[in-house]
Amino acid sequence: MGQFLRKPWNHTCNFLPVLIDILESLSHEEFRKFLSIVSDMSGRYRLPEGKLDGRGRADVATLMNKAWPERLCLTNTRDLLKMIPRNDLERELRPYLRSIGERW
Repeated sequence: MGQFLRKPWNHTCNFLPVLIDILESLSHEEFRKFLSIVSDMSGRYRLPEGKLDGRGRADVATLMNKAWPERLCLTNTRDLLKMIPRNDLERELRPYLRSIGERW
């Protein structure tokens, strides 16, 4: 498992390395639940199941990063982690959320 990026999110900071680390910290079952939620949600969360099938954590993170603007990727990640639940990862997202005026 990689180390979480510690510098706060801003428009020039890529959230992708942090997102990869977060997804890598999920257990196999949590990751399956995460993928299930993402493919079943409508609107801003949904990523087509066909694009997620057989994908590893880094590939899913890259897909999320490309499908959503970085700010939305960050808030969607927060919301999805709450649904799993993996509230212990709040500390990793806190500086990024704070920098965009959001909270856990």
